[in-house]
Parts: sequence; C-alpha cells; structure tokens
Amino acid sequence: MTKPYTHIFKLVSIYAILFIMCNGTVKGQFVNVDLDIEPELKTVVINPIEFPEVVINSGLITIGLGEPTMGVFGITAFSTQTVNIRVSYPEYLTKDSGEEKDRIPIEINSYYNNRGNNDYRRALPLQNNTAVISVLDADVYDERSSNYWETLFIYLTGSINVGNISEGNYYGDIELVVEYQ
Repeated sequence: MTKPYTHIFKLVSIYAILFIMCNGTVKGQFVNVDLDIEPELKTVVINPIEFPEVVINSGLITIGLGEPTMGVFGITAFSTQTVNIRVSYPEYLTKDSGEEKDRIPIEINSYYNNRGNNDYRRALPLQNNTAVISVLDADVYDERSSNYWETLFIYLTGSINVGNISEGNYYGDIELVVEYQ
C-alpha cells in the first residue's frame, strides 16, 4: 500500500518534467479594458415652445417655423437607428379654475430634420404629428458614415386663439414620445 503523499509527489514530478520540457518561455499578458457605455437614446429640450404674454380677446397668436420662441428638441441615437415619434398636446390650455370660459384653444405643428444639423429651413412636416424616421437620412449617412451618434431635430410651432378669458396663467402639456426600433 502506497502512502498518499507518494501520489502527490509523483503528480508534482510529472508537472515539473512537463514544464521543463517546454521549449518556449511562458509569459503572462494583461489586458486592461475600460468601457464607456452610452445610452441608446437621448432626448433634450434645446428650446421650449413659448407663447408670449397675451391680452384678453387678442385673437390668433402664431409661432412660426424659424421664430425664436418655437420649440426645438434634439434626439441623439445611433445614426442608422429608426425612431417612432409622436407629438401629442391638449385641445386647450386651461387655467386652474376649471371654468369652461377659462380655456384657450391650441394647435401644434411639428417638423423634423434628419440631415445631421439643426437647420429648420431643411425641416419636413410630421404628418398628423407622428412619423417613423431614420435618425440620419440615408443620403447624408453615406457622406458621414464615420459618425456613430447623430442628432435628429424636432421643431414645434403652433397657434393659440385668445378670446374673452379671465386673467391668469394657462397651462397645457405637450408630450414628445420617442420610441426606438
């Protein structure tokens, strides 16, 4: 009967012989990996849409495309990514009173530019304030293929019709919904 340490000695001896028989030298290498993971989609308000202070019965007040008070949003994602965009808004701006006469009708129009720059002059309308759009237009992608991240711009314009309302602040939420595919 052999003693247990004899088996261990034989095993260590075999490993030592195999190690000595290796002709090449053994070197260790270390790879230091540092990853910076960015979000897949980022939406920022560049400029909120802002209607001016109004006077009772002032009628139709419009913010047009290119005016300093139009809304501007930036959606940053992979340049080849497609996004589903929907803009929703209330039928009226309302005052906290809740009275029927304390409502201002509002209409919002939205546009997009997916040519890689913030230029409203190249913007196209979102039909019914909704669309499925590539973050970067295919024609532009060929020219700028080295950019992984690009920004799609959304522009909001609109009008309010101010009638015989009471004084105060009127509110409404405009919602920009962005879903990536």
